[in-house]
Amino acid sequence: MTLMRHSKISRRDSAATEIRAALRSVEREMRSLLKQGLSPDLQRVVLYPVLTGGKRLRPRLVLLSCKACGGKLSSAISSAAAVELLHEYSLLVDDIIDHSDKRRNAPTLWKKYGTSIAECAGVLYAAALMASPVSQKLSRAFKELVEGEVADILLEQAGREEESYVKGKREKKATRGDYERMVVKKTGALFRLACELGAEAARAPSSIRNALGEYGAQLGIAFQVADDLLDIYGGKEFGKPKGQDIAAGKLGNILVLFALEELRGQKRKELLGILRKPKCSSRDTARGIALLKETGAKERAFAMGQEHAEKAQEALGKLPESAARSELVSLADSGLHRNK
Repeated sequence: MTLMRHSKISRRDSAATEIRAALRSVEREMRSLLKQGLSPDLQRVVLYPVLTGGKRLRPRLVLLSCKACGGKLSSAISSAAAVELLHEYSLLVDDIIDHSDKRRNAPTLWKKYGTSIAECAGVLYAAALMASPVSQKLSRAFKELVEGEVADILLEQAGREEESYVKGKREKKATRGDYERMVVKKTGALFRLACELGAEAARAPSSIRNALGEYGAQLGIAFQVADDLLDIYGGKEFGKPKGQDIAAGKLGNILVLFALEELRGQKRKELLGILRKPKCSSRDTARGIALLKETGAKERAFAMGQEHAEKAQEALGKLPESAARSELVSLADSGLHRNK
């Protein structure tokens, strides 16, 4: 029994070492795609977001999915690099849209170099993605991601008054179903793509690709719920101020939605009033957080995240047991528990 346990630990350690080595190759591939054909000065600009760090979760999903299907990690490097570059591109655009000053405890690209240069850098990211061998496969996820971003913008309760499209189509209320439809595109699309590309790199059958795609979509929702929890309860140690979604008037945070369902009378009006202020002060944000804490929004959000994490784990049932599959199972739990 002891020998078997040590054998399993040894296999996990070996797989983890392989993944770390492959991620280093992914990093080199990302930088190569971004730098190709650019002057040294522009190379510094486009590499800045990559060099600020990041969890590299999406390329890790590509590699783990490939490994879980019995594939060679070397066949998944280009796909993993492309998925992470698309993620970095989406963050770059998101930071411009939200006027976010900080990410990963560092100035965002637009804050460091200016909006016009950041927009040009975004075009260069798109050009790098076009050079990827899996560029066609990125298209579907790219479109879904943008649709999710637009849905999130339309759930904002204030701001962008000069934008007629947003003003005319702004959503004044939302349900959990609306939230899940938005998140499965905005966050779940890249998670699903990452897992599917890993399976394709391993030449897995369609049933396994579909199972891993479902895992990725459900994992994406669980991770977004965790991010919503961190926005309210996390704080600067996670690279952004606490309550940023309240300050931005976002209904697209599940805790805000749940709190509005529970609050009654004056307190509900007060929270909506904070969300709909053209400019939210730090006191307003703090009051909004306090109102959320008077409800069961945190517990309900965590239960919802747990539900999607379990669905993600269930989707892995079609895969054979392996160290890589075990790591995918663990990711569903650890992602949700980042707020604790």
